[in-house]
Amino acid sequence: MRIFTGGVLPAGSDTVVIQENTTRDGDIVVVTQTAKVGRNVRPAGLDFRKGHVGLHAGRHLNGRDLSLAAAMNHPALPLRRRPKIAIVATGDELVPPGTEPGPGQIVYSNVFALAAVVRREGAEVIDLGILPDRLEDTVAGVRRAREACADVLVTRGRRLGRRL
Repeated sequence: MRIFTGGVLPAGSDTVVIQENTTRDGDIVVVTQTAKVGRNVRPAGLDFRKGHVGLHAGRHLNGRDLSLAAAMNHPALPLRRRPKIAIVATGDELVPPGTEPGPGQIVYSNVFALAAVVRREGAEVIDLGILPDRLEDTVAGVRRAREACADVLVTRGRRLGRRL
């Protein structure tokens, strides 16, 4: 009997010989290479059983996970959007990389490591840059974080906490 991929085997069948290992002579199929018992057969429940949880909440989904969800007959998955993390540095002493620091200034480099960790954990980074040590600039930076729909604002600097 001819069986297509995913087809149900007739009762009592336990093996499928692939068509590449057969020839046809009229209405007769000749097996040119035999197959071991159970070959090319995937029993029901082999991949997962009814009620089995294949993907747990909180998981970062990859292509394999999406394929598994489709195989489990889920056309859509309930997802949460990636969190948005705004990063801002405060301090007149900070200058961006590529700038020659003046007296009492340092190159601000922490944002790169912090942003890499945030991205690795699956969040989106909003880099708000370096803010001068003025209350109005800090308030404007917080407003920009809100406008960007940031979920969390991370600050780097020694003076922000004292001034707010």
